[in-house]
Amino acid sequence: MKICANIAYFILPDDIYPENIFGAKGYLDDVFLCLVTLKEIEKEYEIEEILEYWEDSPKLLRKLLSEDYKILVKEMDKILPLAQQYLGLK
Repeated sequence: MKICANIAYFILPDDIYPENIFGAKGYLDDVFLCLVTLKEIEKEYEIEEILEYWEDSPKLLRKLLSEDYKILVKEMDKILPLAQQYLGLK
């Protein structure tokens, strides 16, 4: 169910951090959600399940799910307050 909800988020024209307002930074929430979804799949089914459909190198996937994921979590901590302000939540 979470995966379906995450996919639905990608087709919303106005997401939490819209690209048409924030430019390239607006894609960070989409990339973050994609990595969160991959992490959930990895936790539930192991990385081999993702690798079965992964078209790039396994090394790249492992880097995305470890190093890059940690970096993006830190960046989202900086960006989330801006999104909350934009949405009038702060």
